[in-house]
Amino acid sequence: MTRARLLQGKRCLVTGASRGLGRALCRELAREGARVAFTFTRDDEGARATLDDLRAAGCAEGDARAYKS
Repeated sequence: MTRARLLQGKRCLVTGASRGLGRALCRELAREGARVAFTFTRDDEGARATLDDLRAAGCAEGDARAYKS
């Protein structure tokens, strides 16, 4: 039996998520079923890693997005 995903169908925006707490928050939101978008400033490689983490946590290709600010 699978557990309920509390944020299924919800959208979340996290500012500053290319590393550290922002990345961890994005990952947890994705695990709970949310579609996650996040911003980052300079760390392109970190943003790509965050996207990889989100996809590994269950976000589909179009449900995880990064925006450079």
